[in-house]
Amino acid sequence: MSEAFFDGPSLKVKRANALLENLYAVEQSFWLRCTPELNVDVDSETGNKIAVVRIREKPPELIHVLAAEIIYHLRSTLDQIAVALARMSKTVPNVKKIYFPTGDSLKGFLASSEKNTAGIDSDLVELIIGEKPYDGGNDDLRSIFYLANIDKHLELIPAAHRGRVSGLSHFTFKNAITGIIIDDRLCPLDEGIVISELGPHGTITPNSSNAQIQVSGDITFGNVSTFEGEPIFQKLYVLIDLVARLLQRFVKYCRNTGRI
Repeated sequence: MSEAFFDGPSLKVKRANALLENLYAVEQSFWLRCTPELNVDVDSETGNKIAVVRIREKPPELIHVLAAEIIYHLRSTLDQIAVALARMSKTVPNVKKIYFPTGDSLKGFLASSEKNTAGIDSDLVELIIGEKPYDGGNDDLRSIFYLANIDKHLELIPAAHRGRVSGLSHFTFKNAITGIIIDDRLCPLDEGIVISELGPHGTITPNSSNAQIQVSGDITFGNVSTFEGEPIFQKLYVLIDLVARLLQRFVKYCRNTGRI
């Protein structure tokens, strides 16, 4: 038999990687062109003035689409792996009824496996079961199914941005309670990053035309359950690598058992 059974999944993983490169370029372009704003707000608790840096621009719309396309290819890769296993099984079941199983619990996953891998050689089914794509098993693998359902049925993959002030130059502070506050934690940029407690009489002003504020950070998942706040690029990188290694294991096993 031929390894051509796995050509489709291999191409989809490659396509996911190419899309991830596009997503990275879009994200980096955003950070280069975005314009941080310096605002002076009033602390609702103390009544004192605080200097806050914000980015009001939303994450690029293309991020939503690229993230969804990557997830689509990963989800499709898993299903095509299951179909490849069906095609090399002794009974060759109806591949239209074959899907890579998942579940919100071990019990639900085993029920899904019984239904969606029926007719696949038992050792190959055990190989799938060993990947644990259910809540409480391999949560990263399970997240591919979860994210795919969000984009397919509900809405765009939510995106936000979190960052930190990485540079501030040519500004003068006067009468501030605290000068510049350095905090490495990533904060929601639409809410703002406090960079100075000015107090009742403090001021912060640019002292030349070269005054600059630099902000760095990540485009992150929006309100997506446990993924909220996680960097989209890094998470998708992990998921692509996860599926690529899973595919390699299945190809190796099928080669070692004489199926390809």
